[in-house]
Amino acid sequence: MTVMNPANIQHFLRTLAKSRSVVKASRAVGISQSTLYLHRRTNPTFRAAWAEALDRGDELLTQEAMRRVMAGIEHPVFYRGEKIASVRRYSDALLINLLKVQLKRREDRQARESAEKATKDELAEILELIDGETRGIHQD
Repeated sequence: MTVMNPANIQHFLRTLAKSRSVVKASRAVGISQSTLYLHRRTNPTFRAAWAEALDRGDELLTQEAMRRVMAGIEHPVFYRGEKIASVRRYSDALLINLLKVQLKRREDRQARESAEKATKDELAEILELIDGETRGIHQD
């Protein structure tokens, strides 16, 4: 088996992002899956890089799905064993699923932003209370 070094880790992460497969990525670098999973468990930086690689892989899949939705896919048309034309087909099912993913991402982002705003508002209220109480202490 290959030793884990920065070059192998980088290659693993690139392959993981492209393939979204730990099996393929581990084979590409010659490092066992168990070693990689152990390293992920024990190394927070590697764990974060692994998650980022998967996120980038998700983005690549989304981009490819969007390309197929917008441009369609060419399918050959055969007659008596010979290709005589091609037809561009579009997938409504792919479009619907892509829209569901995009709507879910938007809802998640809005919920996160709302929670952050609520937290900031609560913090401002608490600081006002503390400020008001400390003013009373200083006036005594």
